[in-house]
Amino acid sequence: MSFTAPKFTNAGRQLQTRVIAGDALTFTAIKLGDGTMTTEPIAALTDLIHGIITLPVHEVRRNADYADVTGVFQNAGLSSGFYWREIGIFAADPDYPNDRSHDILYCYQNAAELAEYIPSASSAVIEKIIRVACVVGDAENVTSGCPRAGRGSREVLPGSGLGRRRGSSRRGRFRPLRRVRSALRAEPAHGCSSD
Repeated sequence: MSFTAPKFTNAGRQLQTRVIAGDALTFTAIKLGDGTMTTEPIAALTDLIHGIITLPVHEVRRNADYADVTGVFQNAGLSSGFYWREIGIFAADPDYPNDRSHDILYCYQNAAELAEYIPSASSAVIEKIIRVACVVGDAENVTSGCPRAGRGSREVLPGSGLGRRRGSSRRGRFRPLRRVRSALRAEPAHGCSSD
């Protein structure tokens, strides 16, 4: 799996401007999908092209002008596999901080032909820590929207063709990472960009 640094969307860049002026930047979700890029530029996107999984943000850790946004992925709820081709980082709209339907696609990236196949749970157990470095600039208030890190809901998106699962694992929280550990890590020197 190979993603380059995520790029700002137009809405993400507008949100960053508001955040630098004093609004809170609350990262709420990481979405994974299998959509293929068309002629539409990344900057114009407001959602993934074809989202499959929504992960709650497990942790946000500030690092100078960047924030490492982390989520935990497990394929336990997948009834069929997919090619993990796209990733999007979502943040709360400061005008609607508690309404997830208004969340903003802050930054996005597509791996195109370098997509990784994620098998169904019946084929293999896949557990990953997803970590993305996002530019936050001089923002003073950068947080996670997950009230209890590690215990948020994870769901397969409607229309994805995959089974739906809400809630956490059988024991009420995520199992320890055992079989596969990987991290998507954008190098801090690049972060979100407008290109």
